[in-house]
Amino acid sequence: MRHKKQSGIYLVLEKNGLLEHGSTEEIVVAKKLYWVNVRKTWKQAYRKEYKSYTISFSNKEQRLLRIAGDKTRTSINSVIKNACMSALAGEQHVDKKTAGAIRELLIHFQNDLQSVFDTTRHPEAFAKMILNKFATLENNILSLLHKKENNAF
Repeated sequence: MRHKKQSGIYLVLEKNGLLEHGSTEEIVVAKKLYWVNVRKTWKQAYRKEYKSYTISFSNKEQRLLRIAGDKTRTSINSVIKNACMSALAGEQHVDKKTAGAIRELLIHFQNDLQSVFDTTRHPEAFAKMILNKFATLENNILSLLHKKENNAF
């Protein structure tokens, strides 16, 4: 492992002879210049690897973003990036309230099927009732998801 004095700012100060012969003011100025150059080099490397974009939001949109960030305990930037990446990947996220409502529909559906099965003696009638129940369930789930889409940002 290298010691502090063999790397970074100490190496620069020693190359310039400031550690042995430099005044306090010269060392302070050299340190400032060193850190300016380190930040400049880091920013250039960062910009080569990552791109940034500037977008604007209305106050209402900003409030929605802040609420979404609070729910997920993330920053607004993270909310925007995650939403963008999810949309590009074709992912659809369902909030807990909608997922709970869908779960409830499925439980009711299962109970309905069981009661129909218990009361029906004819297989054809049972098959028709199952198809009708599936159609109703599909419509209910689609309406829940459609409400969620309409309430999105």
